[in-house]
Amino acid sequence: MKLGKNSFIGLGLIVIALVLAMTVGYFRVAVAEVQADACGMTVDECPHAKNIPPEVFIGYAISLAIGLVGVYLIISDLRSAKLVSKSAADFKKVASALHGDEKKLYDLIASTDGVMFQSDLVEKSGMQKVKVSRVLDRLEAQGLLERRRRGMSNVVILKNK
Repeated sequence: MKLGKNSFIGLGLIVIALVLAMTVGYFRVAVAEVQADACGMTVDECPHAKNIPPEVFIGYAISLAIGLVGVYLIISDLRSAKLVSKSAADFKKVASALHGDEKKLYDLIASTDGVMFQSDLVEKSGMQKVKVSRVLDRLEAQGLLERRRRGMSNVVILKNK
């Protein structure tokens, strides 16, 4: 499966979270050693070295939050990729039942992820405006698409059945 932009951002955030968590861990060890040196004892013997500064907890919490955001981005990207592939399969199944001009226009719209301006359909199909409008009327009557007004033009949107 092809990774999207959000997956790469998510992976980057997870790497940043891991580096941050390691840095916080090293900070914790360094603070314990400084406290033990101040006591004149080893880290295991010094009672102050066992106290964990609140900054360590805050650092781990921030690291965890960044990591969770990264995981969320990856999961949402994979989920949307699955939906796009499913809708593309649905479009192909419906298109196989169509013939002639209806199939041609449906395939053009499906090739742009199911959304296209009606004026672009006229241009790319090579058909007259009136013919495109009539074919779209038939497809809309079958419940395969809908047209929405956008300014001076229509946006044609395929419906998934």
